[in-house]
Amino acid sequence: MQADLAVINLECPLTDKKLKPISKIGPNLKAPFRTADILQQANYGLVTLANNHIMDYGVEGLTDTLDVLTHHHIDYVGIITPEKQIPVIIHEIKEVKIAILNLCENDFSTVSDKGYYANGLHPIQNYYQLAEECKEADLKVVILHGGIENYALPSPGMKEIGRYFVDIGADVVLCHHTHCYSGYEIYKNKPIFYGLGNFSFDWENRSKEKWNYGYAVKLNYSKRKGLHVELIPYIQGSTLPGIKLLSSEERKAFDSRLENLNQLIQDDKALGKEYTLLSDSLLNTYDSFLEPYYNRYFRYLKRKKLLPSLTARKNKLRLFNLIRCESHRDLFLKALLNYTK
Repeated sequence: MQADLAVINLECPLTDKKLKPISKIGPNLKAPFRTADILQQANYGLVTLANNHIMDYGVEGLTDTLDVLTHHHIDYVGIITPEKQIPVIIHEIKEVKIAILNLCENDFSTVSDKGYYANGLHPIQNYYQLAEECKEADLKVVILHGGIENYALPSPGMKEIGRYFVDIGADVVLCHHTHCYSGYEIYKNKPIFYGLGNFSFDWENRSKEKWNYGYAVKLNYSKRKGLHVELIPYIQGSTLPGIKLLSSEERKAFDSRLENLNQLIQDDKALGKEYTLLSDSLLNTYDSFLEPYYNRYFRYLKRKKLLPSLTARKNKLRLFNLIRCESHRDLFLKALLNYTK
């Protein structure tokens, strides 16, 4: 990677040990130690660790990761440990101080395990992280792991979050997690990218077009000229594992789709309409999560409305209030925390 500082998201712990995965919903991911060799050979100087998989193999999986990264002289950010908190890292390059704040939406990785966890999305805490720890920087970059998987637009709430970080001082906001690329907007002269797509995330079903495309963002900054941004789109894991730049025809198609996404992002009404279509399509799925059975076949039948609801409407209203009200939600989450242990 030809850059003064190449940054990549490390989506899982690195370990060769046979560790027990944590209890969670969703897959538990890990990669071998030799992954760090590849990162080093590719000249990646910094990895972001705030994501929904970095704690998949508990404290030992994380500490193995930190040890192997340190051994390979690769910096990391976005993680909290009992010894040190690293939500922010500052690199000085050619007399320019670049601060990177890394965080993720709250999931199992942001639950503290003996004082180890990923830096989560908490707007008040994040304000102080950006305002205090980044105040001496010339360029402030926020890297947020969040968004709706396989959905190529930000939710209205994610758009508010992106703009919030600009309002409190970010010069660039970069989002990833959705496994497909999204568009971007320029807000108060600052770019907000709502989804970079996958970079190197192989999949058996390589025909999944959304999964296979993404783009890197190159930030060129000087105190005299300011910030210039360049997009580098690519295709990954398509017919074979690997990454390659787009052909001229593929680039035209990419640019056209990106422009369509950008227009939707700019239009709050259109963006809200797309989000409503998504939420309506998932209504039965989320409703099935409220039922007292876990078996996937029963959940499928409930989604297809072939089984009646076993949860009373009154109880669904109670759950709405527990999740909606901040004070109730904090206590409710505290109670549910016991099930992660």
